[in-house]
Amino acid sequence: MIGVITLKKKILYVLTETILLIYPLFYLSPLRVFYLRILGAKIGKNTFIDKISFIGLHHNGFKNLIIKNNVFIGREVLLDLTGVIEIEDYVTIATRTIILTHTNVGDLNHPLRNKIKNFIGNVKIGYGSFIGANAIILGGSNLNKLSIVRAGDLK
Repeated sequence: MIGVITLKKKILYVLTETILLIYPLFYLSPLRVFYLRILGAKIGKNTFIDKISFIGLHHNGFKNLIIKNNVFIGREVLLDLTGVIEIEDYVTIATRTIILTHTNVGDLNHPLRNKIKNFIGNVKIGYGSFIGANAIILGGSNLNKLSIVRAGDLK
């Protein structure tokens, strides 16, 4: 559940942030893929992962990341792993795309807490899809086979 920040969540946050300090040292895609697999991500063959960022790891770690074969993920992509992100074969995700799986205004006393409910929604990107640069994919999105999301679009 999103909302209350328990001691366990604080410890997990510190641990995942420490893991992410090491991530930039893996400067080649095959090394990044290897490291992410060790951390629990499921990543198929012939996948290229450029320098990308992650949020929400303190919830479930990298087990929420499922990437099939022949996938390209461009530079500065942001993946929110609060929920599951599943990327099928032959998907291209261009530079600076953001894939979100949750919404949370934060503090329990935030004045918008009653208007914006906490939400976690998995994202699935279908076979052969293309996500253009600076696109934003929101939690709960299910992009069908051969979907096209143009640069700057919101889905």
